[in-house]
This record gives sequence, structure tokens and C-alpha cells, in this order.
Amino acid sequence: MPRLLYAALLVLATVAVPGCADSLFGGEGDEYTLPEPDRSLDPAKLSIGDYLATPCGTNHELRSRSERVLVDIFFGRKSNRDPMDRAQAAHLQAVTSRGGAVLYPFNVPAVRARINRNQIPDLIATGHWITVREVPNPARYDLPVNVGYTRPLRDSDLERFRELGGRITHRFDFINGISGELPDHSLPQLRSSSDVLYVEPNGIGCLAG
Repeated sequence: MPRLLYAALLVLATVAVPGCADSLFGGEGDEYTLPEPDRSLDPAKLSIGDYLATPCGTNHELRSRSERVLVDIFFGRKSNRDPMDRAQAAHLQAVTSRGGAVLYPFNVPAVRARINRNQIPDLIATGHWITVREVPNPARYDLPVNVGYTRPLRDSDLERFRELGGRITHRFDFINGISGELPDHSLPQLRSSSDVLYVEPNGIGCLAG
């Protein structure tokens, strides 16, 4: 597919609103439509699913199950030059080339998609640190994130995170950072602060056996 077409698809994904279309790309014949999003900033409503598949294991149990599932797919960044605020065109193609339908692009390198379970292991195997999470509440778009600051942490940083609907899970004063859970639609507001160095998904690490 020409690079210009990739770019056009990525722009469309960035401005799409969940619930307005059956899918952005792929998934021909999939009639699923996302419900209207719950944009509440109440931390009690945060909903983040468990890992369904990671690059740490073989994920063989998924290969025998062909049912279609709603998942959040996170893509690792290969270098600091890769964007932190969106999935790339190659990520979208990785999903759609395996019959998946991209329904919503997050404000990080991740998408919400519908895909057959038995296609997930191959998706993970072809990418760079791809992980897949279950979606317990399709109306919520919440993320586990790490936030780094350009200076020592202040109490006002923690309060701002909570005002944006977030829940703090860890504070790391030695690296001027925090970990927590935050609604996706609050990420641009958090990033807009000149004191915020980065906002990225909280990933997973694999130990060598």
C-alpha cells in the first residue's frame, strides 16, 4: 500500500470518534459498534483489563479459539523518534492484515480493535513488544500510564493527575515520575503542561528464562 495512503489512514484514525462507525479499518462483515463513551472523570469508574497476550509467552492457548474479541492492542516504540501520542500506519496494517477491525485510536501507540483470538499470537510475533489487554467495559477508554516531569515532583502534579480522572498507583521521586491510571481523553491535557516530559503506556517486561 503506498505511503501516502498509510498517512491518510492514520489521519482518519486520529480524528475518529468512538461509536460513530462500525470500524475504521478492516474487519469486513463485522457488525460490532462501540457504545457511547463514558467520559466521566470519576476515578472510581476507571476500567483497565487484564493482559490477554504478551510477548513473554507463546500464547498457544489462543490459537485454537476463533471467536472474535474486543481488545486493546499496545505497540512498543522501537526508538525515541517514534511518536508517543498515536499508533503508526504500520501498526494499523498489522491489525487489519490479520482480519482485525480498528475501532478507536488511543492517544498513545495503541488501538481498540476487534480481532479473532487465533490471530493474536501472530500479531504479537511480528511486532516490537506488542501486548494485548482485555476490555472489561467497552464504554471506557482508560490506560495504565507512566508520567515523567522535567523537575522534582510537586503535590500539585498529583492533584492535577487526579483532577483529570486519574488514580496514582506509584510515586517515583528519584526519577521525577509517577505511574497510574488515566482516561485516554485526558492525555492531551496532561501533555500540554510544559513541566510534563513524557506520558507513555505502562508496559510489561519479560524475564529471560
